[in-house]
Amino acid sequence: MIKIQKMNMTLRATLAVAFLAISAPAHADSTVVDILPPITHANTMEVEDIGEATHPIIRLTPDKSELIHLDNSAASIIIGNPAHISVIADSAKLIVVIPKAPGATHFTVLGKNGQIIMQRHVIVASPKKDYLRIKRTCSDDAENCQKTSVFYCPDMCHEIRSMEGAETSVEKDGSANSASNNNAASAPNNETE
Repeated sequence: MIKIQKMNMTLRATLAVAFLAISAPAHADSTVVDILPPITHANTMEVEDIGEATHPIIRLTPDKSELIHLDNSAASIIIGNPAHISVIADSAKLIVVIPKAPGATHFTVLGKNGQIIMQRHVIVASPKKDYLRIKRTCSDDAENCQKTSVFYCPDMCHEIRSMEGAETSVEKDGSANSASNNNAASAPNNETE
């Protein structure tokens, strides 16, 4: 009985060594090609801005506006892609950047004589601590598919509705008045039938 167990152990050891000897060269020659790079902190680091920006990049979450104090009075504001942000002049020296859809854009503030006061890149829903962004693949015929959702997760997760999603639901319901479509505070709709 002991001789059979020794023979089984010897046979197993021989097979294991033979298997490793056969498979090792095959693994050494093959290279794994990963088409997606791993997500690391280095991938999300800020790259030096080589554009014409006069100030650092603004990183916004979809739930928070940014107040910017200007050194000179603004005469006009130009937004690269208004789908991502709105920029409103509260006064000649104070502007408010309001996030919309996730993405990146650029804005320029011009003075009275056309001089550039500020040029900045803005990233909406960039990676930040306690925020989670979920992207979905939506087919063209999917009626209620929300392509991107953002959640704030300090202790538990809370969904942050973007203005893009709110406008879509208002259009479908038809229950909001024109003041709320313009982002102004309004009284509840008290219409009766």
